[in-house]
Amino acid sequence: MKLSPRTVYRLIGGGELRAVDVAPRGSLKPKARVRADALQAYIEAQTSTGCKSLAVTGRRPTGA
Repeated sequence: MKLSPRTVYRLIGGGELRAVDVAPRGSLKPKARVRADALQAYIEAQTSTGCKSLAVTGRRPTGA
């Protein structure tokens, strides 16, 4: 998946993608970690087929 950091933070802020805030207290710069299972759940929710190879490799299988 090619997403800009801004898009990822928008997804996190909108509750579409679960993440943990890891920025130091008082930091003005956002920093987050997305767990693999949260990313997998987001990808499956976005794809109608729940394509496993897209989730694992970031690419659609050949012939699809």
